[in-house]
Amino acid sequence: MCMRKYGKILFFLLAGFAVLTLRAEEITVKGSDIVIVAPDPAKSKIAYDTGKAALDLKEHLFLLTGADVPIVQKSVPGKYHFFLHTPDPADKGKFDWGEARWSITEKGIYFYGNPELVPRATVMDSINSLYSFLEKDLSFHWIAPGKNGIV
Repeated sequence: MCMRKYGKILFFLLAGFAVLTLRAEEITVKGSDIVIVAPDPAKSKIAYDTGKAALDLKEHLFLLTGADVPIVQKSVPGKYHFFLHTPDPADKGKFDWGEARWSITEKGIYFYGNPELVPRATVMDSINSLYSFLEKDLSFHWIAPGKNGIV
């Protein structure tokens, strides 16, 4: 089960800009002003799996915005963040078993699973939330594995 907090997000390509619609507000972000925040893949198996998801997100954001979005380990001031395996600090809701969530805020988008579960389950839930977001909010679909299977 996935939950989209604060409604849908829409991206449109306009001269290299990604236009995000959050709640009743409209936020415009250049593709070059986006960063993906993910754990260092060299640190652990969990971080390695999240790092692979970060590369997938990077590829999808490139297809959407034309920007080479960097993957970093810490927040970058002045950037719009895609936080992988990071719960939204404002989300105090109870989780169902295996639930994955993404939360859209003015600072960025958080992708996360239940923080009370063992780390391995949590990272897989957060990766599931990312792919659900790509499919449901950004309308990506995959007809086959690999780059040629993305529609």
